Amino acid sequence: MSLIRYFEDLNVGQIFKGPDYLLSKEEIISFAQSYDPQYFHTKPEKAAESFFGQHVASGWQTASIGMRLLVTGEHQFAGGMIGLGVEHIRWKRPTLPGMTLKMESHVTELRRSGRFPKHGIVKLKNIIMNAQTNEELAEMATIQIVELKP
Repeated sequence: MSLIRYFEDLNVGQIFKGPDYLLSKEEIISFAQSYDPQYFHTKPEKAAESFFGQHVASGWQTASIGMRLLVTGEHQFAGGMIGLGVEHIRWKRPTLPGMTLKMESHVTELRRSGRFPKHGIVKLKNIIMNAQTNEELAEMATIQIVELKP
């Protein structure tokens, strides 16, 4: 169950989980045709000839699914999931058709905002994993702005 959390409700070290997300071959192809039209994303039969040796999802699609898991997970922040930026993103393993993805978000830093006096700044380490094997697929360090309690 999701609970709205204000800045004061958060602690460094807290871990929040997102729901599972099943990624289909068709979804990989559709995303890639629009945003990353490389043959190893759009042509499963030809992908065997690629660096990956198989059909793979775009890393940008994996990151986009991570955003969905962030927004729909148990870490509902007061004011919405407003991002100030991404400090880094790293793709560790290819995301494959038929994988079920999950994500853990670790609170790594908390500080009051000097620029936005009614808000705090929260840094998250978001780890996207294959839910079947727990292998890490990608990691994103994001910066969120969260409302202070009224």
